Amino acid sequence: MDLELGTHVRATKELKRITRERRPEEKSVSAYTRLLKEWVTQPIVDVRNRGSEVRKHRAGLVIGLRNLSNGGVEYGYDEGTQFFPESHFQAVIVAYDLRRKPFLVLPDDLEVLASPQGAVLL
Repeated sequence: MDLELGTHVRATKELKRITRERRPEEKSVSAYTRLLKEWVTQPIVDVRNRGSEVRKHRAGLVIGLRNLSNGGVEYGYDEGTQFFPESHFQAVIVAYDLRRKPFLVLPDDLEVLASPQGAVLL
């Protein structure tokens, strides 16, 4: 998908970073990486109605791209905390409000509403 800077899009899901313990059947880069830091797709929840969990879409403008990675975390005594990337993928940064943090979304979860003319390709 060729997205342009300023493209008007709508998303129904967003990416959130979580930390969880590795399951015994999952392979690891290092024998000591018990924790995983990974990006998961979650439905968008309206912040004003968080108690009732009203899911909705969020429309905004594309403002950039990010390369993200999932991987394991190792807490070493001498070296400190180390991150071992295991997979990489690209996400789109979408701004939807002047006073709220932009959110990340996978390109497959976007619906293009309008494309600006003369915009720069990302």
